[in-house]
Amino acid sequence: MAAILHALQGILTIVIMIATGFYLSRKGWFSESFSSAVAQLVTKVCLPTYMIVNLTVNFSHDQLIEKHGKYYQLYTGNLAEG
Repeated sequence: MAAILHALQGILTIVIMIATGFYLSRKGWFSESFSSAVAQLVTKVCLPTYMIVNLTVNFSHDQLIEKHGKYYQLYTGNLAEG
């Protein structure tokens, strides 16, 4: 249950930030070029960094290696191997 609440908290935080940015953009606080630059910054720098930090904080090395194998098998369709 704690994991679900933690995930929902993360999702809610992101939704609030998006809604705030959308609202402020509609009010004319940002120019079109600034909005485009921020969108690129978020998608190319901030979100990947956020994902890496969460992976390293929430999982040990062994857990990541174990999950990598399962996801690789799922991706390639080799579920009979595991």
